[in-house]
Amino acid sequence: MADVRLIVFSDYICPWCYVGQARVQQLQKEFNAEVEWWPYELHPGLPAEGKPREPRPGASRTQLMAQEEGLEMVQPAIQANSKLAQEATEWARAQSKGNEFHHAVFEAYWKRGLNISLEEVILHVTCEMGMDAEALRKALREGTYRQVLEDRLDQARQAGVRAVPTYLLNEQYAIEGVYPYETFRRVVKQQIFKEPASRLQLEDRGSG
Repeated sequence: MADVRLIVFSDYICPWCYVGQARVQQLQKEFNAEVEWWPYELHPGLPAEGKPREPRPGASRTQLMAQEEGLEMVQPAIQANSKLAQEATEWARAQSKGNEFHHAVFEAYWKRGLNISLEEVILHVTCEMGMDAEALRKALREGTYRQVLEDRLDQARQAGVRAVPTYLLNEQYAIEGVYPYETFRRVVKQQIFKEPASRLQLEDRGSG
């Protein structure tokens, strides 16, 4: 049995969500945390194919933090529309591969700079994982998991999620943004020992 249940609300196009994976992996190792990634839309009005991103000279703050965590991170040329990727993730979740697919899409975008707005990119990621890309193609074109995704996005709104990443511990304690691991560790310990629930929002944080 897991010591703590962690729901992570994130969007694939959020750089802080990508960096925050390192914190989640540490929590899984130290506390036997049960983790589930839930979708959130940062920019629902983006074109379906995404749009060009303005190039920025030098490494960004998130890239520097990613380096500290041992994560490879590029600046994607396209600001992707993540809706299709999120819908595909619901398909993968139904195949009991939701978390693995989530990590693979994150890496496709932030490590390799691929445009995850595009169906062919998502299907390629699926093939690389050894999953049935044709089954996913059929599900996407028929909209099989579209309502499932909309229901999850609606639940995120009802839960009061305002920014990503948001980490929900045992459905009680919310942390918004990326903090040092010791902050997460302290909060998890409080939850294990059933201390009072609340929402943590510090000034020095990263979130989308």
